[in-house]
Amino acid sequence: MSKESLTKLNEALIKHFKETGIKNAYYYEPVSDIYWNKTTTSKRVAFCNLEPYSKQNGDGVNGIVPLDKNTLYDSWFYTKTPSKIFAMNYYLSQALYEGNYDICEEDIRQAVSKNNRNENAIWEDFNNSLYFNFRYTCSKTVNADNAYIVNLYNDPFYCQHYRDFVNAAEIDILVVGGEVGCNLLNKIYPDLHLTYKGSPEKYNDRISVSMEHPSRIGYAEMIAVIYGIVDAVYKK
Repeated sequence: MSKESLTKLNEALIKHFKETGIKNAYYYEPVSDIYWNKTTTSKRVAFCNLEPYSKQNGDGVNGIVPLDKNTLYDSWFYTKTPSKIFAMNYYLSQALYEGNYDICEEDIRQAVSKNNRNENAIWEDFNNSLYFNFRYTCSKTVNADNAYIVNLYNDPFYCQHYRDFVNAAEIDILVVGGEVGCNLLNKIYPDLHLTYKGSPEKYNDRISVSMEHPSRIGYAEMIAVIYGIVDAVYKK
């Protein structure tokens, strides 16, 4: 698959939105073309959560648009989910490619903090990764509308789109937040058998990982997830 394949897939998704009366929604793609510059030793990492964030409770997206770099950067300053995801991504890269096996909770705390984090390095590192959600529209409530999200995947179109999206984006490591997210992934891939907050699973040449929702996960657990992924990557 390739960038062109992902573009065509999103065009099909946009067509489906219009045919089903959805006027305001995100579609997902890497925030930078750097993502596609994979080397023989690098891994494409993707973080999938339940739904996009909206400060306006349902009015956070106008039209059918990509979740772009500016939107993601803006949400980084307002919610725990992106800030922890960005921190995890940065230190996962440190562990995978720099051999950093001394990550501590203070490192994560500094990376999450708006005042103390090494913002440029963390943001630059995310150019190599992907952030997306099971849901495409914004919820009208502050909390995740789990019933809506689960029902969405009773539609075979969205299950197939998810599988095609993961393939087109050439994801090597897929990290899914929340128990609902883990259950949805198992529904989309019935043979995966991923355990909520359990060990990473290798399936279809991809490592899938379930963790606590990023808004609630603790720093120690974040570190455990990072090293669990590293072990799965280098496990013979």
